[in-house]
Amino acid sequence: MDRQRPDHDEYLHKIEALAHDLVAAAIEEDSFEVYLDREPKTPLQGAITRLARNLRHTHYRGDGCIPGEAEE
Repeated sequence: MDRQRPDHDEYLHKIEALAHDLVAAAIEEDSFEVYLDREPKTPLQGAITRLARNLRHTHYRGDGCIPGEAEE
């Protein structure tokens, strides 16, 4: 199957959406505590915790997270 390559912004939006899905799935798992200050039990938990914290606390112009900010 020949796929059309998305532009850079479309690609980043898709990756961010997948990252949010991954974090949401991890939160549903009893073994993940992504927002607690405890030390992660495994390298995978550590990676997901860092991803979750970045998604929650780091925002960019036009990402839809900052009220009143519109993509120009």
